[in-house]
Order: sequence, then structure tokens, then C-alpha cells
Amino acid sequence: MSLFGLRGVVIRVKLNKSFKHHTVLIPSFLTHGFMKRTFHQKFVAHEEIGLGYGAFRKKYTILSTNPVEAHYIYDPAVIERILRLGEALEARWLEISFKDRECVIYAQYATNFFEIGHLLQPVNILTVERSLAQMQSLQSVLDILELNPLAGLGARVPDRGRRMGHAVKDNS
Repeated sequence: MSLFGLRGVVIRVKLNKSFKHHTVLIPSFLTHGFMKRTFHQKFVAHEEIGLGYGAFRKKYTILSTNPVEAHYIYDPAVIERILRLGEALEARWLEISFKDRECVIYAQYATNFFEIGHLLQPVNILTVERSLAQMQSLQSVLDILELNPLAGLGARVPDRGRRMGHAVKDNS
């Protein structure tokens, strides 16, 4: 949730891959100026990871308890997908967290999401079409991030025992 109040959508995605450490992507303005002290107190164990380029680096900061895992998650292809996701959702910014077997995405909007109309204004075709477009943009999250159970961030990676040919009990 944003420090400025919830005006957006929270999407929780279960992953087949488990992450042992916590990695977050936040808007860069939360780590600069007067917000820096407050925000870093919440993420004491996290360190800033310098990933990305140009527009991504100006807009977002990545914090993680493990830099190696952060580099694994945020490879150049994923960074490009995050930028596309922000555009597709027409979000002001995104906040993304990877921990354990889940990814939580928060998309902040300038306007209320799924608000078809107002009591003082009639509902018309344009407002309904806008709401349908918002729903379709949410459906595109899995496609854009490629959270496929067989490939990418969503993939289940066999543990070391299985790769070595040993039978290992799966506790998932």
C-alpha cells in the first residue's frame, strides 16, 4: 500500500518458484528527499540494488535483502515487462514485492479504478468502455509479466536433488 492512501489495485500472484529473500520495487521518489528517512526505517534489512537503465532507474528503486536474488528476479527482460505493465495499466507507478511463493503488485492511479459513474452523472457508453478497458488491462498482467507456470518467474525449478537424479520429497 502506498503511503498516500490506496487509490489503485492490489494484485496478488501465487508463484511456483519460492524466493528465500524479500525484494521490492518502489517508486524512486519514496527513497529521496523527506521520504527517504521514513521509508528506509521500514526496510532496515534491505539494501538498494542498482538495476535497470534510463527511464526505469529514474522512476523505480529496487531494495532487497539479497542482491543475488534481486539480480535473478529483475533481469533486463523483466524490467522491460514492468515498464510495459505500467503503461498497459495506465498506472502512475507500481510497487512490487517478491517473497516466498508470491508476488504482490500495487498499481497506483490518479483516478478511482472501476468507477463506472458518479451519482450526479449519467452512465454512458464511454464510462462503461473505460471500465471494461481497465478490466482487460488487469487480465494482461500475467501475459505481460509472463508468469507462466512452465517458464519465467512463475516456473517451478526442480531442487538440486532432482537435478542430480535423486528422488527428493516435494513439500509444496
